Amino acid sequence: MIKHPFLHVDLLGFFEYKGEYSEHLEIEAASLLYPYLRNQISTITLNSNEFPPYLLPIIDLDKEFSDGKNISRVDSEVKNKNSFVYLVTLLSGYS
Repeated sequence: MIKHPFLHVDLLGFFEYKGEYSEHLEIEAASLLYPYLRNQISTITLNSNEFPPYLLPIIDLDKEFSDGKNISRVDSEVKNKNSFVYLVTLLSGYS
């Protein structure tokens, strides 16, 4: 029987900013969090000792968000005038 891993990863980031809130801040937040998400997934799969490390591709999140094709919005909550919380959720299965 071949085993196939499945990942559900939540990565939470807290960001503070100066000036006006804009949707572009959310794209930048996702761009800042994505490398950490990639690292955690490769580390988790590498340490399993049953599967090869799984590397998420490097992607241009700014382009993907603007195209609106490949990435759906993730949760963002404005906490106050100068900060927000950004949650990236990834569900991934591979064989």
